[in-house]
Amino acid sequence: MTGFSSSSSFDAGHISKDSDRARGEPDASSSQVQDSLETYFSDVRRNKRLSREEEAEASKRMSEYRGDVIAIICKLTSFPSAIEGFIQELGLGESHIRSLVDVNAPNFEPNKILSLAAKELPSMPERNAGDSLQCYAGICSLKLFLDWLSNNKKQRAKFTRDDVDEVVTDLQISWSLFERFAGTIAQAEQQFREEERKFLSLMRKHGITGEILRPHWRGRECRDDWSNSELLQTIGVKDKKFSVSDIKTIKACQASMKRAAVSVSMTPRILLKAHREISLAMSKYAQMRRLMINSNLRLVIKVARGKSSPEMSLKDLIQEGNIGLMRAVEKFDYKLGFAFSTYAIWWIRQAISRATAEQSKTIRIPAHVQEMKRVILKTANEFKERFDRDPTEEELAELSGYSEHRVRDALSAADRTESIDEVLPDKPTSERYLVDDKAECALDNIMTKEGVSAVTEAVDSLSERERLVIRMRYGLEGEAEATLEEIGDKLGVTRERIRQIEVAALDKLRHPRRRKIMQRAIPGIA
Repeated sequence: MTGFSSSSSFDAGHISKDSDRARGEPDASSSQVQDSLETYFSDVRRNKRLSREEEAEASKRMSEYRGDVIAIICKLTSFPSAIEGFIQELGLGESHIRSLVDVNAPNFEPNKILSLAAKELPSMPERNAGDSLQCYAGICSLKLFLDWLSNNKKQRAKFTRDDVDEVVTDLQISWSLFERFAGTIAQAEQQFREEERKFLSLMRKHGITGEILRPHWRGRECRDDWSNSELLQTIGVKDKKFSVSDIKTIKACQASMKRAAVSVSMTPRILLKAHREISLAMSKYAQMRRLMINSNLRLVIKVARGKSSPEMSLKDLIQEGNIGLMRAVEKFDYKLGFAFSTYAIWWIRQAISRATAEQSKTIRIPAHVQEMKRVILKTANEFKERFDRDPTEEELAELSGYSEHRVRDALSAADRTESIDEVLPDKPTSERYLVDDKAECALDNIMTKEGVSAVTEAVDSLSERERLVIRMRYGLEGEAEATLEEIGDKLGVTRERIRQIEVAALDKLRHPRRRKIMQRAIPGIA
């Protein structure tokens, strides 16, 4: 098809590098920033705009190449054990279900998944107390996918792209799951090749080329039960004399190659073949993805210029918009018949809006909580206009579609916080300070020696991890309050796991013994 060209002076790697610059130290002068932007704009203008038909064709090819990768991976006998490992990580809180199943996709139906799981699975997976319906349905979706792979063990080698695509689409298995497994294979192949190069380098020193060696050696790399003479005979060496040190080096390379292959439960032949096939399909997928991104960078610039913010530079807004564009390229479905730009502009706007919300707050409220609060407050206002009274939390939960727990979280997201600024009517600003005028100021009670001592005593009775989470989350040591993500990054666990630890810690603090300690120093505490 005409009009396709993969050459571009600004690809995904360029975007990544620009991200590093945008998030690093500020430029020495505004002129340097302007110069870098002009250079970037010049690069973007060189990219050819695709027609609607060309975009649909590129998206179709992306879908096909991605399907090829998924089919290749599903054929591998080691893939089911990898999924079992992912499920174990979920249970330990080391990963989140969103990285494995598209639980937030519009066509993900939790009740349908649960109904199917009840029919197909030998036993339903255990549901943890903190799991939402979507999260639990996502785990069931993974279990169903694993069950399907196990039941089709004999037919797996003949899987086609269409066979796998139907199941993956129905269960909403995330593309990032397959990317992660492909990355594991690539890492194992790289380790294998590094050791193989050491081995071949030693052979070349003794005048043995790869062409001579390969027929004897390939497929036997991981055997480690040979004697020295058997080893030399296996690699085709008869008249050459190897030192004891050389033989030790050969055996060390063997052991390392074996570890690389065993790490993904494969033989060397299967590992190298799988990596070769996956890499070929992935490179074709990446080429089409890069083409779609490059041809729409001008759209990002246009949206970013219309979203100017005093807290973020145009350079930062463009970078955030580029991230949204990348997500749009991955999520776009050409079969729906929409123009890509119509679809992508919402992803770009959302990425920029979220970045502005995340980075422009004096008191930071996570973007997803702000969105949830916006929906809930809108629902509450509509209810009050209709019934002339404030709705209860139960009524808000039913009308908004959120659980009562999430409604309470959203409504209390900014409780007992007051603005340090006044938003003047003649000075427009994008900042939003949320003040609960019904809440008492906690400073009058808590900032006393008795109050601090009581809270410290109660918190010190928690486990070490719970104590650290509570202190960081609520800024009990004079530091700024940390977000769930920030605490998770420090402790090396997921945001959801930190939330579970926080809930457990707060439940312990509500224990009558601890509550009495705090009530003596802080009258009226709940």
